[in-house]
Order: sequence, then C-alpha cells, then structure tokens
Amino acid sequence: MAGLLTEPPWLGQETGHSHPRLLRRYVPTAFWHLLKRIYVDQDWPADTTLDQLNADARATIQADDTEIWCYGYYRTDLPRLQWGFFSSSTGIAVVYDDEADLIATVFKPVEGTRFFAGQLSAYRVDRREWAL
Repeated sequence: MAGLLTEPPWLGQETGHSHPRLLRRYVPTAFWHLLKRIYVDQDWPADTTLDQLNADARATIQADDTEIWCYGYYRTDLPRLQWGFFSSSTGIAVVYDDEADLIATVFKPVEGTRFFAGQLSAYRVDRREWAL
C-alpha cells in the first residue's frame, strides 16, 4: 500500500513519468488522508479507521489545552480563511477550512505549533479572553 501512495509503478508506465496526484482523483479525500497518515507519514497505526481519525480530530478541537489559530492559507489562488487546532499533549493538528466548511486535514506536524505560526497572517486565539 505504501508504494501505491508514493509512486504507483503502473502510473509511470501509462504516462511516462510519475504523478501520484492523479491517484487522488479516484480516492475520496478523507480516505486518502487516512492512508497518507498511516502509510506515508506513519503517524497512526495501520489498523486506524476513518472513524478513529475523526474521533482524534474532534478530541483535539474540544480539548481545553488545544491551541487555536486563525490564518490565511496561502497555497490557493486567493488565500483562504482557515482555523488550526494543535494539541501539544498528543501532537495532533486539525485544519478547518472556513470557506469550504470542512475539516481539511488531521496530521502530526513535525514542527508542532510552529506550523500554524508560519502561515499567512497567523493569529493565536487566547482561549481565556477569546481574543487574538
């Protein structure tokens, strides 16, 4: 499975070059993220289900010690408003895309909370005062 996610051999034969993003067209986004987190990033065990990954996301967002960030996501033509949630106790980060009204991804950034601090116009929300 890991080879399929990183560089499927059949894809190179069909196109003459490797282009793993083409595979994403055929796999639902949530399932793709689950497979990536398990087999590429190796941040979750191989027996993790999509329900478990979603439960980790909910627990991260709802935890009292989770940091909340508001920022512009700069990898789109126009920056998109996103909310980031990071739990230092679990290392889990959740990205909520406000414009799409969905959780964009759940992952464990190596750089921890600095991942959010490095985004476009990033502001950390003070959970006690609910201010930036």
